[in-house]
Amino acid sequence: MGPDGVRASWVQQENARPGTNGWQIAPGAAAGIEGFADQSYAADGDTVRLYISTEAHTFHIDAFRMGFYGGVGAREVWQSPEIAGNVQPDCAVTGLNEHGCRATNWTPSIALALTAAFVPGDYLFKLEGKPRSAELHPAHGLGPEQPRRVRHQERHLHLAGMEPILRL
Repeated sequence: MGPDGVRASWVQQENARPGTNGWQIAPGAAAGIEGFADQSYAADGDTVRLYISTEAHTFHIDAFRMGFYGGVGAREVWQSPEIAGNVQPDCAVTGLNEHGCRATNWTPSIALALTAAFVPGDYLFKLEGKPRSAELHPAHGLGPEQPRRVRHQERHLHLAGMEPILRL
């Protein structure tokens, strides 16, 4: 145990890996893509469905594990293939449930099987769209960063900060 509490060597080793600041969204980024995951807490081997709505011709998703990583804040662990974009139907708002959520009739855009690449921690899913025109500008809007929490079946890592996140 260190002066700041319990230290897990695997967390120190993970956070010593090279990181990236690619998880950040540039100020003034264009709007036009939003989404959510069907769960906020998942285990290794689970499948997480991501529901995305966008006017972009195609989009992809980058998954980042949040952590120190040399001070840049995250490490990219996965990138989806390009996915055909579509605008999901408007959500009928009939009120919020007891959790402050509303239901949608969206269809899943992709199902992500969590593998060993998703070590325990907090994950952020960044959505990036390609517009239908020839110009290439990232499309971001409400929810371009979809943090989620991923958990390991035998050990849990709960980091303070972004909610909701996919935790392993």
